[in-house]
Amino acid sequence: MTQVIEPTISAAVIALAKSLDLMAFISAIPEEMPYEIPAEAVHVSIAFRRDTAGTLHIIAPVDLPRAVLGNVLAGGDPAACSPAKLDDAMKEIANIACGQMLRSIGGKYLLDLPTCSHVYADFAWKTFLEDDQTAVVNAEGIQVLVRVTL
Repeated sequence: MTQVIEPTISAAVIALAKSLDLMAFISAIPEEMPYEIPAEAVHVSIAFRRDTAGTLHIIAPVDLPRAVLGNVLAGGDPAACSPAKLDDAMKEIANIACGQMLRSIGGKYLLDLPTCSHVYADFAWKTFLEDDQTAVVNAEGIQVLVRVTL
């Protein structure tokens, strides 16, 4: 019988860093708290399931999808991109990061489509920031929260 290994925040941090580097040429490294709460952020989540069900959450200031698209567009103006394209960039990062995280622990998982919303000061920041399965990643000066819930 195969041993089930649950996803951990360290696997999520590594997967997010690899995904940002692979997709957008953005270097990302773990960073210590505190996290500076942005005025507006993009919250993307993707659920997965096998023996264990969970969700990978990524929350970043709107600067991150702009940086991703700026690098992907190779000189194009990310400020000219529609909000939907910016959200799609974050969904794609989450999809790749979740796949990388789950591949690193082994086995086959079912993934839902990523969902994306914008969050503001009234978001449940405390829930994320006090969870030991939340970490901060510095993506070339942009703080990104990553959290795994099981």
